[in-house]
Amino acid sequence: MPDRKELISLRLSSEEKAILSELADADMRPLSAYIRVLLMEAVPEERKRLKIQPKAS
Repeated sequence: MPDRKELISLRLSSEEKAILSELADADMRPLSAYIRVLLMEAVPEERKRLKIQPKAS
C-alpha cells in the first residue's frame, strides 16, 4: 500500500491528489483499489517506472 509520499510523487492532478488525501485521512476504504485504477490511467513511462502492467481484459 503506497504511503502519502508515494501518492504525491505520482503524476496526478491536484484534484486527484486532494481526493486521495481526503480518502486516506478519512480511512474510508483501502486506497489500493483507487490507486490501481488511477495507475492504469497513468502515463506509460510512469507505469513502466512503477512496474505496473494493465490487467488483460
